This record gives sequence, C-alpha cells and structure tokens, in this order.
Amino acid sequence: MSRLNDTNIEVLRFLLIRIRGLEKSHIWIPIPLSFMYLLSPLGNFTVLFFIKTEPSLHEPMYYFLSMLSISDLGLSLSSLPTTLGLFLFGIYEIHAAPCFAQEFFIHLFTVTEASVLSVMAFDQYVAIHNPLRYSIILSTSRVIKAGTLCCPFYYSGFVVYYFSYIIILKTVLGIATPREQFKALNICISHISAVLLFYVPMLSAAILQHFARDLSPMIHILMADVFLLVPPLMNPIVHCVKTYQI
Repeated sequence: MSRLNDTNIEVLRFLLIRIRGLEKSHIWIPIPLSFMYLLSPLGNFTVLFFIKTEPSLHEPMYYFLSMLSISDLGLSLSSLPTTLGLFLFGIYEIHAAPCFAQEFFIHLFTVTEASVLSVMAFDQYVAIHNPLRYSIILSTSRVIKAGTLCCPFYYSGFVVYYFSYIIILKTVLGIATPREQFKALNICISHISAVLLFYVPMLSAAILQHFARDLSPMIHILMADVFLLVPPLMNPIVHCVKTYQI
C-alpha cells in the first residue's frame, strides 16, 4: 500500500513473484506457457469459425460446443495478459482493479463452463435415450434458452452429470447388441473427457488447498495453471478429433 503525497489517496498494488521454487527455470518456463496460452485461443476460434461457416454443423450438439469454446476463450484470456506480462516482459506488479477484474472473469467463465458442460450432459442423454426425437426435443430455440438459463453452479452441474449418465448407462445396457452399445457409448466419449479435464484439475487444486497446505507453493501454483490452461487447450482437440468436417 503506497500513499501519494499526504492526501488520502491510496494505491493498492500486488507484487507478482512468478513460480516460487522454480527460479532457475524462469528462463525457459515462458516458452511452453506462452505456446499453450496462444494455442488455446487459436483452437477455440477455429472451432467457432468452422461451426459458423459449415452448414452441416448447425445442430444442437455443435451449438453447445460453441458455447463451450466461448467459455474456454474467456477462461484462457482472463489470465493471459498478466501471465505473459510477468514472464515475457518482466511486469512484476498489478494494481488492485485489474487484479480483481481478472479474478472476477476467471470465476465467471469457470461457472459458465460448468453450466455448459451440465447442459451438454442432457444433450448426450437425449441423443442416446431418444435419438429419433432428438431434433424435436432440442430445437434451436430450446438450445438458446438452455445456454442462457442453465443453472450456473458447480455442484448442480455435477448432479446433472451424475443422473444423466445413470440414465445413459441404463439405456446402453438395454441395447441389444454389443456393437450398438459401443456405438452409443462412443457418442459420450468426448463429453466425458471434457468433464474430466475440467473437474479433475479443479477438484485436485481445491483439495490440495484445503488439506495439503504444507506442500510446496510450487505445487499449488502448477495445479492452478493446469486448471486454467489444460481444459481450454484440450477441449477443441477432444471434441473435434471425431468431427470430420473440422
């Protein structure tokens, strides 16, 4: 906290110290970090571009994928300026206002991504449980309403996953042949991978923060970086590797 002259004006600034415990590696750490931060927006912008320009991708599943890409973009771009400024340009301070704004947007897009993933779980349920009425149940207007009004809470989203996949598993087991069962489960692989990429780092970081505070600060920082970087980076690959048009 620094005072300007003898007035009551106070400027709150935070000191950034990079990654404690890896001081000797600060020369090369910016290389993979910068690569991941720049590749993540590129991948998500590519997904949005192809979904917008390819008429065959104008379906509910890909509309939800667009929402996921937008939330991934927000999550990666929220911390991009501070991280690259610190590692590439040696900017070791951040004022209170941009710091709090960054924190706000990180939480906002984290909650948004949890909400979108929960709605995508319902999409998977409809695709497997009632495929013949899929386009009727998930009309464009309903997709827009679901994307706008989906419940933005971590645990409610997790409950949606839980019950959706119980019903999905029950439906798959009721299918006659193993080939059809595998085909049905194959529909869910991308979404399950996205859920794991999102929740495993987040829950691991939370557990370590609450129950393993004696660990090296480096571990906590690296887990936070994994949570911020890995889902936005990997989601375009996970969802698009099976999409022929992309």
